[in-house]
Amino acid sequence: HDGYKRIDPKLLHTRNWRLDHSKVEILDTVSGLGYHNIQVNFHVGPDWIPELTDEGHIKIFKANDPGKFCTLRVGDRLDIGLKTKSWAFQFGKRQKIWCISVDIAALLPVKILTKIDWA
Repeated sequence: HDGYKRIDPKLLHTRNWRLDHSKVEILDTVSGLGYHNIQVNFHVGPDWIPELTDEGHIKIFKANDPGKFCTLRVGDRLDIGLKTKSWAFQFGKRQKIWCISVDIAALLPVKILTKIDWA
């Protein structure tokens, strides 16, 4: 998308997905010039609960069935965290959901690979 066109010089964000039976790989690319603080967000559905593991990954559990989960992993040089967001699920109605945020300060272009696998 070109949602960063207000920034000079202009930035472009693209996201490519690769899916197989047990995982998905998401490659985010931010193109442009210069050094920038980049944040990539993954919004978690209302029935899921993310948890930061000791290994620095995010384990995402199904709220009513903790045996169902997936694990989100990013590269070592990235800062990963959790925050809450407001999700508009219907006109005039909002619900708090979790958002996984991946942050990096880098010279562009930069690629961020995220891997999600499930059990």
